[in-house]
Amino acid sequence: MGPLSGNATFLLALRESEVRFVAVDMPVAKDLTVGILALVAQAEREAISRRTKDALAVAKARGVKLQTVHQSRPCTELSH
Repeated sequence: MGPLSGNATFLLALRESEVRFVAVDMPVAKDLTVGILALVAQAEREAISRRTKDALAVAKARGVKLQTVHQSRPCTELSH
């Protein structure tokens, strides 16, 4: 379903607007299939987000210093 699957509300509204929707990776999918897959994908995305937040909170409570690594430019040198 790809990036569109992240928003079940959008896909369900699209279905209700009678716009013909074809999933290229699953051309035989009907409206019901697309709706179910959209809801499952959204639930999975929410579960992943919740698990990630919980894991980060546990790491922070243990004193792990969390930081974002920024790379200003690609590394072009090879170490030998």
